[in-house]
Amino acid sequence: MRAVIYYITYPLILGLSYLPFWFLYRISDGLYFVIYYLIGYRKKLVYSNLKKSFPEKSEKEIVSIQKAFFKHFADFLIETLKTFTISERQIRKRFVYKNLDLVSNYTQKGQSVLIVAGHYANWEWVIGGPKQAVLNLFITYTRISNPFFNRLIKKSRERFGAHLIVKQDTYKVLDRNHADKMASVYGLLSDQSPRNPKNRYVTHFLGADLPVYNSAEVIAKKYNDAIIFMDINKVDRGQYKVSFELISDTPNKHPDFTLTDIFFEKLSKQITAKPEYYLWTHNRFKHERKPAKNNVN
Repeated sequence: MRAVIYYITYPLILGLSYLPFWFLYRISDGLYFVIYYLIGYRKKLVYSNLKKSFPEKSEKEIVSIQKAFFKHFADFLIETLKTFTISERQIRKRFVYKNLDLVSNYTQKGQSVLIVAGHYANWEWVIGGPKQAVLNLFITYTRISNPFFNRLIKKSRERFGAHLIVKQDTYKVLDRNHADKMASVYGLLSDQSPRNPKNRYVTHFLGADLPVYNSAEVIAKKYNDAIIFMDINKVDRGQYKVSFELISDTPNKHPDFTLTDIFFEKLSKQITAKPEYYLWTHNRFKHERKPAKNNVN
């Protein structure tokens, strides 16, 4: 059945992906109308998340951000579809790195780098990084249950030289690369809500005290990797400018959880500036609780 679903839907996916951007954004306009007005996909959850995060904003402001988010969400879905066939020229033009040398300078000196980011703007197009600098880039991802689609997605996202690794293999790849003294760059989305929040570290994020993963900090300290925040700024439809901010290149000099707190502070600042580009369809506050001192990985 999985193969049947794949071979039925694959031609449609590929056909849509080959459409020009201007046409795809017309589709996105219609998709926004369907998602927001007809289906109301997680509309209440998005509203609740925004209200919780920005209690100082008026009802009119919250609704305005909510609509702007769903418009961006429709664009993001379309852009993700386009990722299957986007050319190197297009991704260079549309996903512009301002200071990628900050990252490459460390790898050239033999120090690996962890790039930490949130589910903000269009994180999918980071795959073009190796084409704009000499980077040995590894990106963690969650394996899709359908093996046919999993191979398709992995192949499409590795077209520009990046390497996708399933989350379960992260430490295995890190151990191997560091043992081989292969300075690499690892992309981590570090704002997921833990499936099991018990005994997780709690930080202040979006106006609440939430249990979070601190894996990036643990990895940085274990291997003495530099840790860098990726700030993605959406300047127009399908147009992004990316800059990097160093969190630390001496991670072991920082007290435990400090680097995790710095990451969430930077992410909060990014979201507060333009909240409509954050992924609000996840229940960010389901595990909200009072802060506690934890010693977890």
